[in-house]
Amino acid sequence: MTQNIKLTIGCDPEFFLFKGRKPVSAHDIVPGDKLNPHRIKDGMVQADGTAVEFGIDPCSTKEEFVSRIDSVLKQIRDMIPKEYAFKFTPTVKYDQAYFDGLPKSAVELGCSPDYNIRGARNPRPSGVGTMRTGSGHLHLGWTKDQDITCKHHRWDCTYLVNMLDGYFQSYRHFWDKDTERVRMYGMPGAHRPKPYGLEYRSLSNAWLNYPELWPWMFESTQAVFKFCTQGTRGYAINRTEVPKEDVSLHPNRAVYVRTPVDIPTQIARTNKQMAMMFSYEKLSPPPPFPVDFKAVKGTPMGVIEEQLELEQDDYTGLIDG
Repeated sequence: MTQNIKLTIGCDPEFFLFKGRKPVSAHDIVPGDKLNPHRIKDGMVQADGTAVEFGIDPCSTKEEFVSRIDSVLKQIRDMIPKEYAFKFTPTVKYDQAYFDGLPKSAVELGCSPDYNIRGARNPRPSGVGTMRTGSGHLHLGWTKDQDITCKHHRWDCTYLVNMLDGYFQSYRHFWDKDTERVRMYGMPGAHRPKPYGLEYRSLSNAWLNYPELWPWMFESTQAVFKFCTQGTRGYAINRTEVPKEDVSLHPNRAVYVRTPVDIPTQIARTNKQMAMMFSYEKLSPPPPFPVDFKAVKGTPMGVIEEQLELEQDDYTGLIDG
């Protein structure tokens, strides 16, 4: 079944401010908050706890995606004193004495619930102390005014996030060495159904460190969406009936490299694996991940592999509400 559905893609990353070598809270430095984001050209900015969060307007092309991230970041740079450095790091830990002096509104963990790859609610993180995390969420829009409790829309979202995970978690370790955030807000499959589509919440903010990856992130998301809507298995989106059997794929299961090979070889193998998967669906593959990318060294794979060993249950049993 082929469906030509228009897709828009956005993001709402968080980053941290540093003064010298120490992180400082952004709560009294940037305008806007969760309830009242500060609108700027091409997007918005706000304080999210101790972090700076920005969002971009929905994009239909990779050029829009790249230019709007660049535009919003430049505007934020102009509004924040130069003594504060921007750092896209998945976690920061504040000095205890400094943290204890911050207002409650800046330190409380106030995120709304999100859901896992099975469609069940993720537990609320606890015991994090002075550590705070930075996300690199992607937003996919293909619908309008959906009831986020509707089981058909929820199934669409869990199917899509399953496929997004299969793709991005196969590459994530090349640019992100985090092992702390991934156990809390970055669990594989983390997402929120939205009236316009889906918020994919697994990725940290680390990809923002590499502007050369920004167009790749857009095109890869676009390609995975097309895989779900135009491939031979592409009958999840906008269904009127939830399938009775599990039809999901997890392409990343065969991708992990357990032999001691160099990073470019690992990237090339992963690119080949993904190209074969899309070819099988008679679809053009996403652009290959750059083989000469300067990879982050020392990334343990155990956390990701552990989470992706989830059984692929019948999706009809996963939707609560």
